[in-house]
Amino acid sequence: MKKHCLLIFFCFSCWSAFAQIDTSGRVIFSNPSNKLIFIEFQSPSYYKESSNKVAKFSPLANKETADFLSENFLCFRSILGDNPKLTSFLAKKGQRSTLPKYFVFDSDSNFLASDFGTLSKVTDFQILRDSAVKKAKTLNFLKVYKAKFTNNTITKQELKHFIEIKLKLQQFDNGELIEKFAEQMVESDSDDPEILLLIMRSGPISGGLAIKKEVANKELYLSTLKKEYKNYSPSFTKRSIDNTIAYATKTKNFDLIRSAARSYQYHFHRSVYKKEPFNSWVMMGYYKNIKDTTNYLNYLFKTYDKFLLITLDSAKKRDAELTEKVKQQNSATGVTTVKISSKPVEGYFSNALSYVASQIVKYKAKDPNYLTKGIEYCQHALLLAPGNYQSKVALAQLLYQSGFYYEAEKMQREAINNFGVPASSKLRYTADLQKIINRTME
Repeated sequence: MKKHCLLIFFCFSCWSAFAQIDTSGRVIFSNPSNKLIFIEFQSPSYYKESSNKVAKFSPLANKETADFLSENFLCFRSILGDNPKLTSFLAKKGQRSTLPKYFVFDSDSNFLASDFGTLSKVTDFQILRDSAVKKAKTLNFLKVYKAKFTNNTITKQELKHFIEIKLKLQQFDNGELIEKFAEQMVESDSDDPEILLLIMRSGPISGGLAIKKEVANKELYLSTLKKEYKNYSPSFTKRSIDNTIAYATKTKNFDLIRSAARSYQYHFHRSVYKKEPFNSWVMMGYYKNIKDTTNYLNYLFKTYDKFLLITLDSAKKRDAELTEKVKQQNSATGVTTVKISSKPVEGYFSNALSYVASQIVKYKAKDPNYLTKGIEYCQHALLLAPGNYQSKVALAQLLYQSGFYYEAEKMQREAINNFGVPASSKLRYTADLQKIINRTME
């Protein structure tokens, strides 16, 4: 009886330690308590580890760190590949190739802090928490300025402070803010080196008022540019082009996006500028954001068609180069490369081709030429990496859309039985297989 009671107590203790940790793969940012969000982002090899190794490499599987984390955050665990949207979201926040990685966000999904590697001490996460809390307070302060800017009640001095704080936080999307600031500038401001540097650092929109006032005092502009240009990253040019792209996309200004695409190509890909004066990535992003699917896909093909010429030997060589680069990065940062903490680099070209095919599926392209192109991409992706299950899934979808139902069913079964498919993905693929069999796939 005593042993039975102890077993119940032990189970309850374990349950209570991990009760507030969501391992479904989903992340819900908004919450009534406004608690900060902690995400443990793991390698797929996490599934394969024995329980004692999992405990070693996961702070959410250790009672001491799990208690601390669940007390201070809403905690989630996600596995690379289980949730493509979340993986993409985290990648934009600086996801490294070394896993596991830990992210902290506020309830509005604003990125606050991150760390990586096999952290195991509560003190490690105390530092992460303190850094996140400090930044969260600053972001709360920014919300006041953001509301004033939206309501057009923000003063010139508040705008200046708003931009300065954002720059300090490495937030460079200040094109519209500096444009509003320029509207409130007086003539003497053009002779103020501090104001001029603020405009430069903000990345003014091409053709806007701020960029005109930036060069009003040509002598001061040239001397400041020479003195300060190398001190900032991203460069003043990169910030200005990025903000111009964002504004052109928001306003659907085709002439402005073409100008930005040309400028981007000239400054950052000058070797191909004469052959292709408009950067395809810029134009692709523009059409994707304004939901012009036809032009988006056309630029996608234009960018990736050359990958169809890649041979298996070339693909292996590229993967080996990337793997070595990751090892060097890990060595430089002092990270110990262990199985569960490092994602191997493989299938660079295959994954790229698979991505293009998945976009054809995502946007439900019905044009037979697009479907044929997508099938070609998948077939070449599988030639370079036969174990790429994402390519098999995309190929099954494209075969189905083309009317090859039995071939689609066969390919979907191969994808499901592919080695390394995450459990949650396998469930989704199995449900899709039934739709293929029933001819109910949309």
